[in-house]
Amino acid sequence: MNLEITAEHWFKQGGLVMYILSIFSIVVIAITLEKVFFLAKIGKKLDELKKAVNDNNFDERDELNSDPLYALYRSLSEIKANSKSVKEGLRLLDRAVQRFETRLNRGIGWLATIGNTAPFVGLLGTVLGIIRSFSALSKADPAGYGELSSGIAEALIATASGLIVAVPAVILYNFLVRRIVNTMVNVRLDAEDFLENIMNN
Repeated sequence: MNLEITAEHWFKQGGLVMYILSIFSIVVIAITLEKVFFLAKIGKKLDELKKAVNDNNFDERDELNSDPLYALYRSLSEIKANSKSVKEGLRLLDRAVQRFETRLNRGIGWLATIGNTAPFVGLLGTVLGIIRSFSALSKADPAGYGELSSGIAEALIATASGLIVAVPAVILYNFLVRRIVNTMVNVRLDAEDFLENIMNN
């Protein structure tokens, strides 16, 4: 028995579920990259946006229109104009921050879903592979027993692939959730201080 473990062989022997797991992998990578760059952009542009809103610099605000915090700090400017007190302004601010947090958490749930689902998809591939192996064995002579162990070993590739996708998905989910929680704490506190400052001036 000679099991050649190559990328092409691995994918081929994993069966149909390998296509599903490949899609899962692409989704995990795409969401992770989008969130990492999004969080990095928040930290980089925060001071520029505060200054633009504080100075009521509309030209600069328009240039920063694509910034992820623009909508939040535009809300701050509107809150200042429409609120009669800091307390009312903070109430309106809380709604704006919640909308921003919803945007920030968008797509994160897919990482948890993939992390929980991928092992079962891999297990399904293994079960189907073992069924095929025993079906082939029932039609073969005793000399084909060696092929049974080969087929089972190859079927287990699907389970291994499921774990390879699931473990990073869970790790990345936990990492991004912590980053988002820390980011939102800083954004909320900073926005509250900023709102109080512009309303008292």
